[in-house]
Amino acid sequence: MKPSSIVGYSMKAIQERKLRSSLTILMVVVGAALITALNGLGGGFNFFINQQFRSLAPDVLTITPSQSLPAPGPPLPQVSPRVPLNIFTVNAIRPISGVKEVIPSYRSSVTLISGGKSLSTAVVGIDPAKLLFVIPTMEFEDGGITLGRDSTAMILGFNIAHPAGESQPFAQVGSLVRAEASIVEQIGNNQKLVIERRSFVVRGIIKETGNLLYDNSVSIPLASANSLLKKSGQFDQIFVATENPDMNASVEKEIRAIYGNNIGVTTPRVIQETLQTFISGFSVFLFSIGVVSMLVGAVGIVTTLFTSVTERTKELGILKAIGATNWVIVLLILAESVIIGVLGGTIGVLSGVFMGELLTRTAQFGVPNLRPIFTLQDLLSTWFLAITLSAIAGTYPAWRASRLTAVSALRKE
Repeated sequence: MKPSSIVGYSMKAIQERKLRSSLTILMVVVGAALITALNGLGGGFNFFINQQFRSLAPDVLTITPSQSLPAPGPPLPQVSPRVPLNIFTVNAIRPISGVKEVIPSYRSSVTLISGGKSLSTAVVGIDPAKLLFVIPTMEFEDGGITLGRDSTAMILGFNIAHPAGESQPFAQVGSLVRAEASIVEQIGNNQKLVIERRSFVVRGIIKETGNLLYDNSVSIPLASANSLLKKSGQFDQIFVATENPDMNASVEKEIRAIYGNNIGVTTPRVIQETLQTFISGFSVFLFSIGVVSMLVGAVGIVTTLFTSVTERTKELGILKAIGATNWVIVLLILAESVIIGVLGGTIGVLSGVFMGELLTRTAQFGVPNLRPIFTLQDLLSTWFLAITLSAIAGTYPAWRASRLTAVSALRKE
């Protein structure tokens, strides 16, 4: 038989069993759509992570207070004490070879009040002149960094100046903003909650950087943060800018030589790798769900074609009687399974693209402006996977059909 005749015969067989064939195709569609949508979401998450990484300074280490953990086995009699971050830590790190700048910082939560509106957010205490070391992509929408001893200066992140869902900005350059911090003070054996208040003037509004940490916070001078937050000179983190990213490892080694594991040292590369490992693992898990769904579709194809062969035993016997070879019978049944795979894969891939777009428009999964990213390679891989699994699923029914003899087939009622 000619290839066109085989395809035409198989299409006719599918059309004669519309309901059963439609349900089988639907199972393939569901699997292909799931895989496509999940691949798109995974691509969107990876793009978001890379954008976040680019908004971080690749040559800046983040130092945090830490406490070494005991090794596995019997408990140790004593755990190394927590190393506080203070001016002595700054002075110890500054002389290390390869260190360009050491930038101490405070971080806490405050409530901002301006023009009768209030907003809870994070506040970062840092030398404003050194913000560019930490946020290399920083640009100002309005205003700028005030140099000198301006203890009342405040710089707003983009999402603080322009709260989501609000038509009016929270504050503008020149606005007076009052910051309130809740502090727990120890008085003898008792603890007391104290509200510290301090007024600031907005000196600048940062354009959206893509770095959620700074887009959703405000920055004030280091001394002002120490006074407002009652930190007593105990920094929450210290940024260490190196001469270039290639020196990160050597600088970290020198810091470890001083403090061992009693201090935390993190680089943007480590953060990126950790997040990508998590996203990759989660994507593989979700991808496996899609593959299982497609395998269910393959089982459906086996059932459909096996039943079809049983119903068409006499018809196949007639084909053999008029000269059809075993190979022709195999091709007829395989063509049906491939057509089911092509239809299901095509509809599934298109549905998956639509599903991915719909999911990100209705649910952001904690990531603002998340959009799925579909690559031609992923779409084609899913499409070929649907066809391949369908062809494999049709192999056994095709083999069974080819084993029928013309005499036994014609005798079957």
